[in-house]
Amino acid sequence: MKQKFILFIASILMMQLAYGQEKKNQSNLYETLYADNGISEISIQGNIDLVLIQGSQDDVSIKVKENTFPQLTLKIDGETLIISPRNVNAIQERIIVYVTINELRRLTLMEDAFATTRGKLSTKYLQVTILDNAKMQLGTKGRVIVDTPDNYQVLKESQYVSAQAIKKS
Repeated sequence: MKQKFILFIASILMMQLAYGQEKKNQSNLYETLYADNGISEISIQGNIDLVLIQGSQDDVSIKVKENTFPQLTLKIDGETLIISPRNVNAIQERIIVYVTINELRRLTLMEDAFATTRGKLSTKYLQVTILDNAKMQLGTKGRVIVDTPDNYQVLKESQYVSAQAIKKS
């Protein structure tokens, strides 16, 4: 009887561990969307971290964690991909969005958005507009022009460009 009870407890513990591992794996699932109409501009606003990845073709892919996808609004307006939170007040943590793109020409960051790159983009010319509390740190092989209000600091080190808000004294 004692042995059956121990086996019963052990099986319950194994089920709980398996369920916990399944839940953990579900939180790491990603959903990928594809756009094939020649996107060359990206506009980000809100509590979003954008990770740009150099692509090898004209198709654009957008990858986000499956459980955070319903919190985003994705819209294509001409050549511009617009990414924003569905409900600005409901989002407490930052949402990471991965975008693979071949030739990015313009990037606009608003509110608390942040943009970075995985590796270097091979774009020849990139115009970046930074507003509000947005920040960026981009690696590129080409020229980057940063449009910012007066309260921003732009740093350039070799092929990496950073911009962030600084308070006026």
